[in-house]
Amino acid sequence: MTAAQPKKVLVKKPQTNIDKQELTSEQSANHEQVLDDRLKLKQQSYEEAKARILSNQTILRNQKKYNQEFPQLSK
Repeated sequence: MTAAQPKKVLVKKPQTNIDKQELTSEQSANHEQVLDDRLKLKQQSYEEAKARILSNQTILRNQKKYNQEFPQLSK
């Protein structure tokens, strides 16, 4: 008869408060980086939209001037 082998059990190393703080600060830094990236993207899209609006306003203003100067050509 063979002797029964004891079953191997994986035991997690208990987390200390220091480990938790390091993990939390690392997660916090990652989260902050994600938020910074999102903010940069939002600011970039805002600036692009603002530039498009200003461009469209200029085009409309020029069309209005042109139509006032040459009313017979306006459609």
